[in-house]
Amino acid sequence: MNPVNFTLLTIFAIVAYLIIIDENVVKYLSLQFQVIRVNIQRYYMMAKLHPRNPITNWMMNRKYAKMERELRKKLKMDE
Repeated sequence: MNPVNFTLLTIFAIVAYLIIIDENVVKYLSLQFQVIRVNIQRYYMMAKLHPRNPITNWMMNRKYAKMERELRKKLKMDE
């Protein structure tokens, strides 16, 4: 058996034993996974909504340019 596999199996066995012994471990682990999920979402939002991010600035400029073209075309059709 590979040492990495043996180490992972040992860790999971210890966690499974603790889950069987104490139900608070399950609550703790679920809260930790929620914290991890919230932090990932937070970092994603920080990267996506940061005002100096060049990628999001390019995407928004492209979106606004498309909207401008559509509005100009609509205005020309109304005249």
